Amino acid sequence: MRYLLVIVYLFSINCISQKNVDEEIDSKHFTFKDIHVNRLIINELNSEQLNLFKNYLKSNFKEDLDSLGYVTIVYLQPKKDCWYNNIAYINNKNWFNPKNIEPYMNTRLLISHFDKKKSKNSVWDREQILYNIFPKEPDACDYMLTINKKGVYIYKPGHFYIPYANAFYNELKVYE
Repeated sequence: MRYLLVIVYLFSINCISQKNVDEEIDSKHFTFKDIHVNRLIINELNSEQLNLFKNYLKSNFKEDLDSLGYVTIVYLQPKKDCWYNNIAYINNKNWFNPKNIEPYMNTRLLISHFDKKKSKNSVWDREQILYNIFPKEPDACDYMLTINKKGVYIYKPGHFYIPYANAFYNELKVYE
């Protein structure tokens, strides 16, 4: 029994002492050649969509895309279209906080969600602006995208990952 307790203790110390993998990887200079991701969409918003998007950022996040230059969005799709309850843990203290992630990123990180739910780290897409502007993937419960002030964006269905966001930013700089 004592050996079991020692093993459990050593395992827990090891788990606590390990750093987050994203924090260990300096991905600020990544491009597509550094990441292995499929199902990317590179597209551009038309002028009407871009104005709608910019107004959405100002009214919901108090952010100006023209001042920021680039922004990364994480969007949680409707839970009715998802195979799991994708917003169940949105208020959990272990759910990611953009302020803790941004030091490892090249862009500002904003999180939005379709379903009505209060959150300290995410904004409810009440008018379904993001839902209607950007692509919908039937088999993805969320997506991430990085967009520049001209409305050119790189979109990936699926979960947010810091190296992807940094690579998207570096690739979008080509469109300047």
